[in-house]
Amino acid sequence: MTHETFKIGTGVVYMHELADEFKQKIRADCLYLDPPSCYRQLKAAYTRANQPMPEQYDTYETYVKRLFQYVGYAQPRWLYIETGIENKVLMTSMCKKRYKNVELMECQSYYRGTRRCWIISCSNEDEPAPSPVPRTGRPWDTSTYIRWICKNADFNCVFSPVLSTGKIEFYAHKNGKKFISLCLNRKKAVKLRGRID
Repeated sequence: MTHETFKIGTGVVYMHELADEFKQKIRADCLYLDPPSCYRQLKAAYTRANQPMPEQYDTYETYVKRLFQYVGYAQPRWLYIETGIENKVLMTSMCKKRYKNVELMECQSYYRGTRRCWIISCSNEDEPAPSPVPRTGRPWDTSTYIRWICKNADFNCVFSPVLSTGKIEFYAHKNGKKFISLCLNRKKAVKLRGRID
């Protein structure tokens, strides 16, 4: 994997494999995770990026543990994680080990409106992490939730260890906030640059 760096709008995207050590200092008060939602999707992400999947990812749980090492590096004030039904319990339990305020909000996937998912918001402060008020009837879609966070939550920089759709980066930029993202698939970084620059 090439270790390119893309300076895009208010942020930076590093081409980086999560299994490798990341030597840059991460300074971000918010962290947003949108990882592959199951082991099958994790394998597919590596296939689409034309990258070999690291051998240490023999289960989805080992991958999630590695993700949470990045949470530890960044030590964000607030953590947000998108999760599907397959790993909601795993993600929630990992959050509860690190944060005293952990809340779940049911959402709908922005790309497949019938797919249920949850956003887990975490904070170690007395107050929970900022989140939109739950709607009655149809839940928020994840794209609207991300827009709300970027517009209303008081953070300076958001860190995304998994560049997924580029929405957190796009809306952070649009609201004048910095972002730092790690990316496995160069095409996603190029697409984000085309959307922002």
